[in-house]
Amino acid sequence: MKSKDIDVVEVGKQYLEQQFLQYADNLYKKNMNEGLATNINKIKSFIDTKLKKADKSWKISNLTVINGVPIWALIFYLLRAGLIKEALEVLVDNKANVKKVEQSFLTYFRAYASSKDHGLPVEYSAKLHTEYNQHIKSSLDGDPYRLAVYKLIGRCDLSRKNIPAVTLSIEDWLWMHLMLIKESDTDNDPIYERYCLEDFQNIVISYGPSRFSNYYLQTLLLSGLYGLAIDYAYTFSEMDAVHLAIGLASLKLFKIDSSTRLAKKTKRDIRFANILANYTKSFRYSDPRVAVEYLVLITLNERPSDIELCHEALRELVLETKEFAVLLGKVGRDGARIPGVIEERQPLLHVRDEREFLHTITEQAARRADEDGRIYDSILLYQLAEEYDIVITLINSLLSDTLSASDLDQPLIGPDDNSESNSVLLARRMASIYFDNVGISKQIHIRNKENCMLLLNISRIRELYFDRQWQETLSQMELLDLLPFTDELSARKKAQDFSSLDDNIVKNIPNLLIITLNCISNMVRTLNGSKYQTSTKGQQIDSLKNVARQCMIYAGMIQYRMPRETYSTLINIDVSL
Repeated sequence: MKSKDIDVVEVGKQYLEQQFLQYADNLYKKNMNEGLATNINKIKSFIDTKLKKADKSWKISNLTVINGVPIWALIFYLLRAGLIKEALEVLVDNKANVKKVEQSFLTYFRAYASSKDHGLPVEYSAKLHTEYNQHIKSSLDGDPYRLAVYKLIGRCDLSRKNIPAVTLSIEDWLWMHLMLIKESDTDNDPIYERYCLEDFQNIVISYGPSRFSNYYLQTLLLSGLYGLAIDYAYTFSEMDAVHLAIGLASLKLFKIDSSTRLAKKTKRDIRFANILANYTKSFRYSDPRVAVEYLVLITLNERPSDIELCHEALRELVLETKEFAVLLGKVGRDGARIPGVIEERQPLLHVRDEREFLHTITEQAARRADEDGRIYDSILLYQLAEEYDIVITLINSLLSDTLSASDLDQPLIGPDDNSESNSVLLARRMASIYFDNVGISKQIHIRNKENCMLLLNISRIRELYFDRQWQETLSQMELLDLLPFTDELSARKKAQDFSSLDDNIVKNIPNLLIITLNCISNMVRTLNGSKYQTSTKGQQIDSLKNVARQCMIYAGMIQYRMPRETYSTLINIDVSL
């Protein structure tokens, strides 16, 4: 018998014995008799209550009664309560009153009580078996409790393990069987003396739930059929089944694999990881935080395979639910990292490198989000993974798309926008946090930072343009140094440099040209409409038209790299000048 089988038998016996003793104690308190509340008196009270009729006569006629006490029933129920010492005490006190054929039983019982595994020496076992077969078993009017005690101590006549007259409950029946299981059966033992836990489990399985009524779940648990117990619990409550599995796993009692003998007898896959994964399906999207609390329990068995399954389940939860802030954490307004529920539960995850584990999950989720085009999720995840250069790359792409695709006549930032919904505000916040932090800033490529600052300056130019601040818009555009503002040589130089610009900047050149020419057009119109005639007025108009001319030369040189309608728009504005 394996050590875990021994544990099942011992734990089962102890539970049933303690349960019975508690029951006898409660019964004694309800029917207080004279004398001290000793365990022996409690069992005597139990016997009086259960084995006597209303007229105080015994329900079983052939009990061995000494001084008003059915002595063998008392010994049996003391054993039933796990009170071996008290049972020996009763035998010693009544040695003179037992039959001659029973005199030697005290010797056997002493050996039984003093043995660590409650087994008998070979010579005692042989003698007890002989006495049992010759005198006890064949006695037609013998005391059934004497038969039961002999059977239990000597493991006699294992072909008939139950004695209906004394097993008054399913718990009694279970205890009798657990008592008869031998912990050290060997191939040398006769076949009729072998009875192990697996034999008992097969009996329980063959009887099925109908035999045990409402006690079937308890029977499965006490007989070590944990997988079947969980399987049976599913028939009336998935919640109960799952939490039963968790309880068993926490006690290191649930280690059933799908390939084991008993697992094959279940109707469903009862691997612990699958139980928890299936249970969380109903709420993993609505309440991913709670789903994590269940999935981390996969590691309760502490087996490497289960730990890996737990990590995989958490990765899948992150990727499927996309609840990144809840699961992996988020970045506060000050740039500080706020941990998610997975990080909070890291002590239960048995990870060798906590930082590497979180980084791996986060990076996988970030790549998946990137592939799915969920750029806001990607940005959050790469922040959590501390991939700051990638964050700025994504910010640049997002900001560039917003600036190039949005209507020039519409505001970039709405009254209800925030950094979580507006790419411009997000970019400004991230740039402020990252570029002001020396440790983070040095991890970002210089070209990436320069492009980000250019795009942010373009966003400010867009705001000035929307506010119709033509002069300031043009001044900022000149400082941007992306368009020619001086002469034809400058225009040609900018055209040559065009191919070396970052794609995110290139996408915004068409809008910058339109903004510049529109500003010039509005300023020229304003100057022409002015009543005041000054010497500088003509110079201002000529200067503005020169900028427009250089921009058109530049636009002509790169027109095939811009949308066709952009060049047409520029020509129309230029003509109006």
